Amino acid sequence: MTSIFKRRDIAIALIAGLLLSGCATMSPSRHATAVNGPAAEREALKVAAAAINQTSWPKPEKISIGALLTGFIGSDGDRDRVSKDDAVDVYVASLSEQAMSFPTLLADADHHLIAARSLTAAAVAASYSIRPTVGDIAIVENAISDMRENRDIYIAALKALEKDGVLVGDHSGDTLKSSFNDAIKSIGEAADRLAARIDDDRTETYAAATNQQGRR
Repeated sequence: MTSIFKRRDIAIALIAGLLLSGCATMSPSRHATAVNGPAAEREALKVAAAAINQTSWPKPEKISIGALLTGFIGSDGDRDRVSKDDAVDVYVASLSEQAMSFPTLLADADHHLIAARSLTAAAVAASYSIRPTVGDIAIVENAISDMRENRDIYIAALKALEKDGVLVGDHSGDTLKSSFNDAIKSIGEAADRLAARIDDDRTETYAAATNQQGRR
């Protein structure tokens, strides 16, 4: 688990460096953004999203479309898939091997919250980019889904630890849930800014094309 978090720390440090190196993109100057902004901002989005996606448990797998439509989970892939409950069990088992299981959970959760703040900052920076794309929004939206899943697994693991007799504090679950909800809200607002910027670019492009045709 330690090696996982070392990689996350490196990822977060890389994000900070990318944002600093691309700080000119926060300026309204389109020229500065065109020179070094989009590439740095897009890379920062990818790195932060990857840090959110990286977990100490196996990633739950969705049921296939066929199983959802028929209500029959019969294929080997659907039967063998990792469910959210499976992920919680694996994570709780790994925590139980730690001398300080509750502090370890909080530290794990904090790594994801830090990555979420980095993603929010990267998305805001990208909203000033000369041409953010639908792909950029998809990266952020996928990260929001990952954060929701991470939140649910942390909360379930916390309850399991408490059930096993670990002292976790009376309001730890509420505090953890609130922290993740706030982070998810911030990322969502940043995604909205990206979407609004794309809409503005499309409007400007359409207006420019219309004006050009009007002059012919």
